[in-house]
Amino acid sequence: LVYMLPAAMRVEADEPGVTVVVSPLLSLLRDQNKRCDELGLQCESWSSAVDADTLGKIEKDLRVSREDGGPATSLLFTTPEALCSNQKLRGALAVCHANGCVTGIAVDEAHCLSQWGHDFRKSYRGLTLIRQQLSPNGEVPVMALTATAVEKVRDDIKAVLALRQPHVARNSCDRTNLRIRVAKKRGGAADHLH
Repeated sequence: LVYMLPAAMRVEADEPGVTVVVSPLLSLLRDQNKRCDELGLQCESWSSAVDADTLGKIEKDLRVSREDGGPATSLLFTTPEALCSNQKLRGALAVCHANGCVTGIAVDEAHCLSQWGHDFRKSYRGLTLIRQQLSPNGEVPVMALTATAVEKVRDDIKAVLALRQPHVARNSCDRTNLRIRVAKKRGGAADHLH
């Protein structure tokens, strides 16, 4: 919602803009693409799972100037590995930024960039350079999203992404919609608890 709704609003206003969404898993990219398709949002994915012809089309689209209508893509989903190491993607995003068409950066599963997090991924540390390239003066909003960040991890996220006075939205871990139940299994050689 935090990045799809603004994208939908830009599309409705016929305002060009690309939000770059960094996600650690290809399955998450596929799920997000499916959701965007359901909502009628133009999105693309840049990852090792995408063929070279499609990547070429995405690269060309990201380079369309604002005067020529800007990129058709509203949301670009990518992995930290692709974003940090693929020169074609970085070059296209640099042009997109220079054209004033990068409207946001969303780092999903942001706890992965913290060495104190349970899913630390070294490739996420490279996002420091990407953030400096696409928002050197803080002109492009940066969101760090996670459901599992203790204070030490939150501090690391702020430092790595150079977030200045970020708004931190936290909710309780109490998930009233979830239930845990223990039932005794009957039968077999022994009874077990599951």
